[in-house]
Amino acid sequence: MFLAGCGGSERGARSSEACPEALRGYPSSTHMVATGGGATLKDAERAAQAELASQISARLSAELTISASQSTSGAERQEVTQDLRVSSSFAHAELMKTAPACSRCSTNGCEATVTLDRDEAATRIIKELGPDVDRLTTALKDLTLSSPLLTFTPAWHVARGAYERLRPQLNQLEVIGRLPKALSGVDSALKASQRTKAQRLQRLAVWVYPLQAMGDTGPLSAEERAPIEAALRERLNASIEQVGLRVWGQSRCPTGLDLEVLVVAPTAKQSCTLGYVGPQCALELAVELSLCPSEAEPSTRSLSSAEWSALKLIGVHPQDEAEALKRLVASITRKDLTPHLARLLAPFVPF
Repeated sequence: MFLAGCGGSERGARSSEACPEALRGYPSSTHMVATGGGATLKDAERAAQAELASQISARLSAELTISASQSTSGAERQEVTQDLRVSSSFAHAELMKTAPACSRCSTNGCEATVTLDRDEAATRIIKELGPDVDRLTTALKDLTLSSPLLTFTPAWHVARGAYERLRPQLNQLEVIGRLPKALSGVDSALKASQRTKAQRLQRLAVWVYPLQAMGDTGPLSAEERAPIEAALRERLNASIEQVGLRVWGQSRCPTGLDLEVLVVAPTAKQSCTLGYVGPQCALELAVELSLCPSEAEPSTRSLSSAEWSALKLIGVHPQDEAEALKRLVASITRKDLTPHLARLLAPFVPF
């Protein structure tokens, strides 16, 4: 028995018989079809739309992983690993059309069927992709081994962002069966760029300049500066390796295009006072980042600077200022330096 509110038994019976015939006008080659049920026809239509959207919005877990390693003391060290996981959500329910001949209700509820024209949906999606396709295409031109680092890194971030926005909708086009040939190579293009990025990271090094340090009364002497400089250099070099980069251990910039070197120049201000519990020595750090001259970047270029005083480097001893200084040196740790160094390098290194 069919509910009178949905057109009565006669309308329900006609709908049941007419539906298969009506759906022949929506072949799978040109349309997608889904059916849903609910307490009312409106609920059934929403359920059908949700079912069709779920078919199109299949989650994608694409692992675009490029690994680069270099041998350090005979041991292989992983440098670059990148995973990309995206999911898509079909946002064009307005393109889904209800098939009237398939709408019916019974004592058990209502049922509705919706259809989606594959070509119409693809046209809408491809139009929306336009700006990000342009961004990706433009950025890929700068993702080469010979492009300057300060051109390569912004291009990488643009390409990565454009891809992350494109991939869900490309996934939808694949499900709909209307992925244009011109867009089918997006994954391979980004993978090629990742390989180039890995090569750039392998040949990128960071050089820690000698420390410039001031005390309460002027520049620290070489003897006073030595333990702080040694500890800071050791910890910074360890942090450089921890973020996946090479330490440049030479005393001059490299020549040729085989290596690119970023220079980290630390400066410090040391102050010692008599605190509540005894002598207390503190160190405030600042750093400047520059790029060594190269054939691609023929002049030294200042890139950034940062105050690292938030590190709270401090040493306290009940009686002896010299011991307080030793404890100050011991307070400089790689664990504290690494996040600050990573933030300093991030805008200029294609992590």
